[in-house]
Amino acid sequence: PKQIWILGKPGIQSLLGDDFTTCAINRWRGLSVPDRELNTWIVPIFNPSYLLEREWDKNLKSVFKRDIANAVMNINKSLPKFEDEEKNVVILDDVNYVLRLLDKINEEAKFFYFDYETNRLKPYHKDCLIASISFCTNFSSNAYSMPLDFNNYWSNKQLKEIKNKIKLILENRRIGKGAHNMMFEDMWSKIILNATVNPWKWCSQTAAHLLDNRSNYTGLKFQTYIKYGKRPYEKEIGKFLKSKKGEI
Repeated sequence: PKQIWILGKPGIQSLLGDDFTTCAINRWRGLSVPDRELNTWIVPIFNPSYLLEREWDKNLKSVFKRDIANAVMNINKSLPKFEDEEKNVVILDDVNYVLRLLDKINEEAKFFYFDYETNRLKPYHKDCLIASISFCTNFSSNAYSMPLDFNNYWSNKQLKEIKNKIKLILENRRIGKGAHNMMFEDMWSKIILNATVNPWKWCSQTAAHLLDNRSNYTGLKFQTYIKYGKRPYEKEIGKFLKSKKGEI
């Protein structure tokens, strides 16, 4: 099909519930999502029965008509031609290459966009650690991902040297920094790496909030799906970050 119209929350749950826990229609309506897995546009709209239950709500009827009109208007719209982005992701596993790359970034980069995977939401517990870091810069079309303080991948000496070089980048005033929900990366950088990120230039979560201020809308997994049709990407690593002791 050129489009799949999903009617209401039950429809979203039936099609996307395995990938997204928040399936409220008010989060999804009005979107046209280029779903890669189904190779078609996913168009969530209100269930007509929802309108019948609220015949007094003229605003709801107006929104429903607008969503239907938008879906019909785009019925022949072509899907984007997405590339396989994983081909542009370089997994860093050689300490010498890592150190050289971090030096090059510190010397040449104008922009550093980065993301942490951590074992807790906040970095104040004694067992808190940054399991991995992913980043991209302005001088390469590649994105890079590497383990940090995870599973004793690096020796203590190697890990200390890597963290010190990352700190130099984060505190290099010539390099603009960006993240999705920058307060998270800022907090973990300060507590775990003893680094004061400077200067912050961009937060894509704030940008998403400015574009659409609906509840549960600005998360990175959700944005990745609605813009690029990529279902949640963290399933592979999520199980490794959960506590085995039942802690928070």
